[in-house]
Amino acid sequence: MLRTAVVALLVFCRHGAAGDGSRVLENAAVTGADGLSAKLERVFNLIATSGDGSSSGGAAAGSGASRSELRDALGLLLDVVEAHYSGLLRRMHELHDPEVAALLQERLLLQPSAASGTEGVSRSLAAASISSEASPSQTSFTAGFQPAPPHDASGTARVEARAGLARRLAKRRNRDAEADPEPVLEPEPTYRQPKPLPGRLSATSSPANLAGWCAELGDRLAALPANMSYPILRRLVAAVVVRAALDKGAVALTAAEEAAVRKLFVQLYEVHRRGAVHKGMMDYMHVSKSGGTSWCHAAQLNGCTTQRFDKYHVCGVKAFEDKVRWVDGAAHERITGHEPTRWSLHGTLRNATSPGCSARAAMMRANGWTYYSNEYTLTGGAAAMEDVELCSRHFVTAILFRDPVARLASHLRFLLLHYSRFMKEQGEAQGAAFYKTYANANASFWHAVAPAVTDNYFARTLLGEAVWHAPVGSLSPARHLPAARLVLLGTDLVVPLEVAPAVSSLLLRWGAGWPASFTDVHDKNIAELQAHFAFDPRPYLPGEPDMRRLSDDQLPVDGALYSLAGLIGQLDYLVYSEAAAAGVVPWEGIPDQPPPEDGPGAGDSVECGLLRGPAGRWAGSLPQHRSRRLPFVRRRPPASTPAEGTSSV
Repeated sequence: MLRTAVVALLVFCRHGAAGDGSRVLENAAVTGADGLSAKLERVFNLIATSGDGSSSGGAAAGSGASRSELRDALGLLLDVVEAHYSGLLRRMHELHDPEVAALLQERLLLQPSAASGTEGVSRSLAAASISSEASPSQTSFTAGFQPAPPHDASGTARVEARAGLARRLAKRRNRDAEADPEPVLEPEPTYRQPKPLPGRLSATSSPANLAGWCAELGDRLAALPANMSYPILRRLVAAVVVRAALDKGAVALTAAEEAAVRKLFVQLYEVHRRGAVHKGMMDYMHVSKSGGTSWCHAAQLNGCTTQRFDKYHVCGVKAFEDKVRWVDGAAHERITGHEPTRWSLHGTLRNATSPGCSARAAMMRANGWTYYSNEYTLTGGAAAMEDVELCSRHFVTAILFRDPVARLASHLRFLLLHYSRFMKEQGEAQGAAFYKTYANANASFWHAVAPAVTDNYFARTLLGEAVWHAPVGSLSPARHLPAARLVLLGTDLVVPLEVAPAVSSLLLRWGAGWPASFTDVHDKNIAELQAHFAFDPRPYLPGEPDMRRLSDDQLPVDGALYSLAGLIGQLDYLVYSEAAAAGVVPWEGIPDQPPPEDGPGAGDSVECGLLRGPAGRWAGSLPQHRSRRLPFVRRRPPASTPAEGTSSV
């Protein structure tokens, strides 16, 4: 079932998570105090199944996932790495790391080997913690990464922590705020074709001794270098744990197993946090009409820096050439008989000298920027999909993932709304041509004029320029879906747009150290735009048969990616909420609430959370790097219920 994981996560958000997003930390700690077996039931909204496959226990049809469905989904996730070993993608940096490669060759220690005697052997190893010794370049920032102080009912400890942070910031305001004086390019790594795995990860058995497996895996995690955040490994390990719990059937995890799993999950979070601090900058993949402007706005609220924050909240860096390429200008001219208007760069590649990941990172470092949005596609894949590069060596990577059918309808409404006026502004003949061509156009028209918009936009975003500009209908579940799944699995922050604010806020708070979430703002409301321009695009959408055809076109690839995004969100939620329950904090002094006041300086004390430049070395000086800020920030009114997600254009 394509959307099983997302449906289960949505139901969990509406019925299983406590309270509103502003108290997500306390909620996570409460749920973490329960048994892990019970928590898994809630997070995945599991329903029991009888021998004939029918649901039991009174669960409404379609309201949850059966254990067998979830186990199948976890097996699919475990096998996502096969795209790396088959050569579909050659530059997945995390999987080329020697420690990660060795773990995968040993099939995550799930099979007996000369290097591992875990299976069936009682172990008492304690999972090694991440080294607390920071390098000199990290000390100023990472020294504050300590567990939360004991709860102080009077709030004294919290007030003192914030006061201390304010004093440190004040001292640093006047120091030289220059970042790297010259962009320094790191050498591009060269990789050999990896040795195939001895077997699929999904074919391995669950650990016979779960506590011993957790302990040995903890030792291996402690050996990982600090330069990366290892999202693929984190999710593979979490998937193995969930699968092991499922394989126990009605038997709950023992106290020893729960303690070992919780310790492992905390360590997984510490690995992520350490890598995020080391990279210190975010590359956000802005998939149009999926909440990206609100995400950029949240980056501003959290005190991040970029080339420009303006009223549109695009947050791109001009030199990166990441402008949208929604409309095929040649097709528009051929069909309408008139010159194209806005957003008509489909078919236009970036320049050959356009910066890749290393050059982007160098430019960001030179300017002291901690954040940018890319509203086009990943770099490195202009000639072939195999060479696409997820910038995971240099950036914390992030994506908001919206239901692809809802995204499509939103995008068509947006184009109709604006093209009705753009073409009218070109002249009377062009305005009339809008109603003869765009208005109530069929699926074939939209495939011709807006190919990427109407044909698996998410996969095209993830797989580079060669795939972005490929003909409609050419993306296949056999080739492009496995590659896109691997890129998605390797993305640090994967947030399903439709989940409740309580869940998305937790994912951002722990993934990026941001107290303000994209759910705190809402920058593009289609109803407001329609009222402003006195034009309702809905009557001019394609007819029902054509909309159904366009929607169905998204399901084999983007629909399957959406399902994976939901499962990734659940696994990350498990890991992060266990870290919260253990008293770990993203960074010392992180506010419980978003910045209380809008406007200049609102996010200065947050300083982009975990992202304060490479190894945190810009801490205390980020406000001086901010080139432009708005005089005030529009905040989104509170949702009427905790279950409401964002309704992006």
